[in-house]
This record gives sequence, C-alpha cells and structure tokens, in this order.
Amino acid sequence: MYRRSVVSFHRLFLIALVTIISLAVPMAAPAFALELDEVEEAYLKIVRKVRPTVVHLSFSKTFGRSTVHYLNSTGVILDNDGTIVTISKAVLKDSEVSVEIQGREPQKGKLLGVDSLTGIAVVKIDCEGLKVTDIGNSSEVESGQFIVAAGNACGMKGSVYYGYVIGTGRTLIGHTFIYSDMFQISTPVKPGDPGGPVVDSKGNIIGIVSRALLRPSRVSISRGGRTFSDAMERANRQLERAARKRPRRSGGIRVSKRRQEKTDKPSKPEKPSEPSEDKEDVKDKDSSRQKSAIDIIQELQSSSQSGSTNFALPINFVMNIVSKIKKHGRVERPLLGVSVMTVPMGLRREIHLTADGVIVSDVLRGSPADAAGVKERDVITHFNSEAISEMHELRMKILNSDVGKKARLTIIRSGEEMEIEVELKPAPTSRKRTVRSTGRSSSPGTQPAPDKDEKK
Repeated sequence: MYRRSVVSFHRLFLIALVTIISLAVPMAAPAFALELDEVEEAYLKIVRKVRPTVVHLSFSKTFGRSTVHYLNSTGVILDNDGTIVTISKAVLKDSEVSVEIQGREPQKGKLLGVDSLTGIAVVKIDCEGLKVTDIGNSSEVESGQFIVAAGNACGMKGSVYYGYVIGTGRTLIGHTFIYSDMFQISTPVKPGDPGGPVVDSKGNIIGIVSRALLRPSRVSISRGGRTFSDAMERANRQLERAARKRPRRSGGIRVSKRRQEKTDKPSKPEKPSEPSEDKEDVKDKDSSRQKSAIDIIQELQSSSQSGSTNFALPINFVMNIVSKIKKHGRVERPLLGVSVMTVPMGLRREIHLTADGVIVSDVLRGSPADAAGVKERDVITHFNSEAISEMHELRMKILNSDVGKKARLTIIRSGEEMEIEVELKPAPTSRKRTVRSTGRSSSPGTQPAPDKDEKK
C-alpha cells in the first residue's frame, strides 16, 4: 500500500513537471520575438532618419556641341543651406550636376569644387525644407560598433546596409590618392555607393562611404596600388580627349609636290584602292571613340568585385575639406619641401639612432624646409610634438595643416636632438608637379625618396 502511494506520487510529480516545462517553452518564444522586434525597430528608426538625406547625383559635361553624361554617384545633404558632399575621383571640374532628392523632382545643382587628392566634391542646391541629420564625431569611432550605411548601389536608389566597424586607422596610398585614419566597414561598397553616409546607432553621420579595395590580384594596398577610382579617372580622361578631338576633314586633301611628282611618273598598274572615307564614316568613327570611353566608364561602374575590402572617410576629415572648398573653391595644401624615407637598419647603427623617425634624403631648393635649415640626413622624429615613424604619417600631418602656419620639427642631426620651426607655404596648384633639386617630380608636402644611384 505504501509502495503504491509512493509510485503514484512520483507519477504526479513527473506529470506536473512536464506540464510546467511545456507551459514555460511557449512563453519564452514571444519574449525573444519581442527583443528582435525592438532591435529591428531601432534600426528602422535610424533608416527613416538618414534615408531622406541621401541624394542621387548625375554628372555630365559639355564638350563643344555635345553633352556627355559620365557618372552617377551618391551624395548626402549636410545642412539646411543645401550643401551636398560626395566622393568620386571621376568628377570633372565645371561639370553639370542633376540632383534627385527622395520624393522630389530632379533639380539642377552647382558644383562648388573638387579636391583631386581625396576625390571629395561639394555640390550646392537652392531648395527649402531639406531634411538633414546630425554630424557625429569620427574620432570616437571604435572597432566593433554597429553602423548603418546608405547609397545608390548600381543605380538602385535608397539602398541600405547594416554592419559594423571592422577596424580604424587604416591608410591607403596610391598613384593619385592618399588616405589616412580611414575606418574599415563590413557593409558592401557597390558602384554608385561612394558618397553615401555611414551613421552610428544614434543616426549621426560618422563617415562617408569612400571606396572598395579590390582583390589582391587587381590592386595593392602599398604605394603604387591601382584601384577602381584610378581606372575611372583614366577612362574619363580618355572620354575628354575623344570628345574634344575635332572631326577630320575628308575632302580637299592636300598633296605635297614630292608626292605629286611621284604620282605623275608612269608606274606599274596597282590594285584598285579602297574608296576614301566620306564625312559620315569619319563622323561615325569620332562617335565610336566617345562611345568607347563611355562604355569603359559604365563597365567600370558595374564591375563590382566580391570579397573586396571597404572603407569610409571619417566625417571630421571630410567636413574640413568641405569647409575649404566652400570658402575657396579648392583645397590649398601646404608644402614642406623634403624627400624622406624610412631609416635603414644599417644607417640606424651608423648614426646610433634609437628613436623612430624618417630620414631626409633631399631638400627642395627654396622650399620652407630649405629656408628653415633642414638638411639631408636629418632624421625627423616629431611633427608638432606628434611622433613620426612612417613616411605617410609625416605627409598626412603636413596635408592636414594650414597654409601659413608654423610647424615644429623635432630632428636628430649628428646624434643631437633639436627643434626647427618651419612656416608652411602653399603647394603648387598646377597639374605639373614641382621639380626638386635632383630634377625629379615632387608631390605636395613631401616627395618620394630618390633612387640609390641618383646624384644629388
């Protein structure tokens, strides 16, 4: 009797336990679903805030009697005055711009200026009731934080991406560009996306989508690397040359006297020559050149590479460039006037160098560095009290400085540390680069180090 009651009790206990568990499981599902809904709503709130600030930009340029549309890009509205920023190395000066705002008819914009080094272009529109979002502080960006990016991927307007920051402080150096302190993002960068905003969890703009670094077989992260924007720039130059080329004359061909005398002499019968090109054929050929260049650009725009590494420019840096373009129509950068290189290990031992730095291999005659007394074999360790260990670090600090300001260089000369004050002068603005004392071309701020066999 006692044994039966114990068994019955155990049965009742197990039934009650199973019942409680079965009731608890369905209750946990709605709570989990509620958490997902909250996360989704938080993201959608950010999208609703940012999306109206994203615009579609269409660039075209007139060559003579023809107008050629050559680029579609994304831009973001920065303020109520209608200032729009985009990033593309393919933007040509004096281009015509059409701006499409969400829910409005396309309207004409004005290109205020383009920074050829970074690809940052500023457009202005006269429009009321523009929606803007707050500008964040990119110096507070950390690896791992969540982000939302927006753009017009491959012409698909209003594209939105969710992701996170992979890393900060990235540096990219190439033939026609140099970027520092970029942050790497997990969101994809498709053709048409550069220029779009990258916002944080509060909806504040912390960066601008910049570029996708293609797979290693196509591009290198080191100096001399080739990127999508470099190819775009070359294609646009080809387009400009093709559009400006005058049609060749098909009639009234001048024949030299020597050739005329040669033709007057009796000669062996020749095979009938091909009929000469008429005006229509020449015109078709000129049109095909322009079409070929346009096809190249369109092919580059659509050549998205999988597995690319994607970057965004920090908003603090972008806003600095934007303010200079709005004020002067261009970006005036300072020149120091030195060529530098990393210090070889053998030379380190020879000069007993223990600190990090870059060694001056050449000084541009008449430059601010020359006037201040900087000499070859000086080792620059600090720029305005900030340590220098790589060439690109010095160059970026110079490029981010203001023209006319004085910079303090900490150098080591013959084993002794000293400080030299240099007044930074404006770098040449022409496309032809300045010539150094060695006769080689130089770039703003610092120059590439000379070859080992080069005479100074």
